[in-house]
Amino acid sequence: MSPDVTAAPAPATVTATGPVLVAGTDLPGALTAIRGELGDPHLPSLPLLPDRGPGADAVGRVTALLVDLPVEVGPHGWRVAARPGEDLRRSRSLLASDLNMLADLAGAEQTPATRIGVCVLGPVSLATRLDLAGGERVLADRGARRDLADSLAAGLATHLAAVRAALPGASVTVRIDEPALAAVTAGTVATASGYRTLRAVDRSDVRQTLRQLVEAVRDAGAHEVVLAVEPEPLPLALGREVEADGLALPATALTSAPDDLGEYLDGGGALTIGLDVDGPRGVREVSDLAGQVLAPWRRLGLPETRLTQLTLTARTSPAAITSTRAPAGTPDAGRLPAVLHRLVGTADALETTARDA
Repeated sequence: MSPDVTAAPAPATVTATGPVLVAGTDLPGALTAIRGELGDPHLPSLPLLPDRGPGADAVGRVTALLVDLPVEVGPHGWRVAARPGEDLRRSRSLLASDLNMLADLAGAEQTPATRIGVCVLGPVSLATRLDLAGGERVLADRGARRDLADSLAAGLATHLAAVRAALPGASVTVRIDEPALAAVTAGTVATASGYRTLRAVDRSDVRQTLRQLVEAVRDAGAHEVVLAVEPEPLPLALGREVEADGLALPATALTSAPDDLGEYLDGGGALTIGLDVDGPRGVREVSDLAGQVLAPWRRLGLPETRLTQLTLTARTSPAAITSTRAPAGTPDAGRLPAVLHRLVGTADALETTARDA
């Protein structure tokens, strides 16, 4: 049963949210920028700053959530361990510190935001980045995959309780990133040795795993659950099957969107659109950013009134999400206000287009 929470309804307007990754090590600066630029109705978020070292990256952050599944940093990345050690303690300490910082900043605001977004690496992709004690990927062992999914579902429920305690009254949107989903179902994930590939995971297993996590997140009090994937074609059916509230995808995916995208939107499905924010002279202008959405939108013949089901963010490539360092071009705390300001301006421009339609 879901906890007794009063969640703010999703705004019927085009909104903006912060990027998944921020370069550098200045989390206070990043949070200040995000919360300063993304007031209501927009979605402020808790970003990842992987440049701070192991535990601050997407894989390290999610390992801090696992229940009864200790991990450690091995020669080739994170791996299952016999018992909790220093690596896991560092990851959990970093997560707790980040939440405390978020709570302190929010507590000092005169008008705290009523929404917060958190991102987590999903169990399917995590299984490609976490090794068993014997050295092979967790993905190679069906039982280990199931244990990992159960552990993450339990840990994420605890994490959401901590987020809600840090921001009392705020509704929580959870973004589940699955950058390796297409490779997992296609059987192109390399083994730990790199000399061969692992057997493809059946799509029904993937659906069951993701549906389990979506249900656990919603039962833990999340108001919205967004699934971030980049396979072709657009995975509208998967989003519906796992009962996610929305999908996150790059703006470029709109150019090859299937015919049933309009039906997906008519059914209330939401889209988080990743925009290419960097241009030759810095952050792109609002007209350029809006065009990344409007041009394919109009070619597809989609009603402009449906633009209100969009949330805009800066695109993060699938490879970047699981990187241990922020890739070149990732905005740091100093550049973040300019990026967010343009995203908010673009959301306003698209909102005006929707109202005038």
